[in-house]
Amino acid sequence: MKDVRLGIDVGGPFTDFVLVSPGTNARFTLKEPSTPHDPSLAVERGLA
Repeated sequence: MKDVRLGIDVGGPFTDFVLVSPGTNARFTLKEPSTPHDPSLAVERGLA
C-alpha cells in the first residue's frame, strides 16, 4: 500500500481510525478508548 488515506475521529468514548487505499478500496479500522484530558494520547496509541 503506497497510496493510502487516514481518517481520525477524536471525541466520544472512542477515537476512531480508518485507513483506506483508494486504488483497491482496502480498509483497516481501529478503535481506541478516548482520553478526554489529552486526546493526543489516544491518537498516539492508535498510530503506534
